[in-house]
Amino acid sequence: KGKCMKNSNKLGIGFDMVETSNFARLLKTRSTAWKQYFTEKELRYCFAKSHPFIHLAARFAAKEAVIKAFSVFKKSPVYSHIEILHQKETNPKVIFHDKSLVNYQTFLTISHTNSFGAAWVIVKKI
Repeated sequence: KGKCMKNSNKLGIGFDMVETSNFARLLKTRSTAWKQYFTEKELRYCFAKSHPFIHLAARFAAKEAVIKAFSVFKKSPVYSHIEILHQKETNPKVIFHDKSLVNYQTFLTISHTNSFGAAWVIVKKI
């Protein structure tokens, strides 16, 4: 019983910040590497913006933060299995495309400027 209670209270916390200029440079190369890191929904959302590199950087930071937060659970999700979806009037939503991750709840916040994309996440096993 105590072991179960202890695991249910465990939280993973992750933070990441990236420079948007790296994503701006990658956009100029017309790289196909995007699909390794982003889902079709994420790419549609970001490329619909006037400065997609800012939104791509923020989502990449969010995925990095999620991966860091999962280290406390001894899990290593891959970028393509993590989807960051925009939601109006609330925090972005994290969707997992990996069945081993569906029993986790996330609390994510993303921020960006012209220079940086950043994200904080808390992950809790449910």
